[in-house]
Amino acid sequence: MSRGVWFEWLEQQTHAEGFELKLEARRREARIGLLWQYDGARFARATVQRYAGYFETLLLAALESPERAVSALAVLPGSEREGLLVEWNQSAREYPQQCLQELFEAQVARTPDRPALRFGEQALSYRELNERANRLAHHLRALGVGRMPW
Repeated sequence: MSRGVWFEWLEQQTHAEGFELKLEARRREARIGLLWQYDGARFARATVQRYAGYFETLLLAALESPERAVSALAVLPGSEREGLLVEWNQSAREYPQQCLQELFEAQVARTPDRPALRFGEQALSYRELNERANRLAHHLRALGVGRMPW
C-alpha cells in the first residue's frame, strides 16, 4: 500500500454495543487501528468486509489526493467500479420496429384470455382491454382527435 499504509483483517469476537455497525479508531504507538464492530444478526461478515474495503479505498484515495473533496474520491475498488459502470450496464438491446399498438395486439393474439389489467377485485383480459381500447380510439376519432388541421 502507498505511504506506508497497510490493512489487515483481524479476527475478533465483538458486538456493536447498541449500534448496528460501528467503526472505532484506536491509536497504538505510531499506528492507528480500525475496529469494525457489527450486529451479526443484521450484517454478514462478508458485507462488513466489503464495507471495510470501500473505506480502505476511500482512505487510500485521500492519501493520494489530499487536495480533493471527499465527494470526488473513489470509494469502489477498481474491479467493482468496472463491474458496476461497464459490465452490469450493458443495456443495448434490439427493439422491435413496431408501434406500441401493434405489439399489444400481438400479445392479445397470443394470450387473449389472460389477465392484462387488475384493479382490486376487477380484472380485464387482453381481449377485453383491446376491445375497450378500440372503442375509445373510434370515439376519439369521431370527435376529430388526431385529425390534421390542414
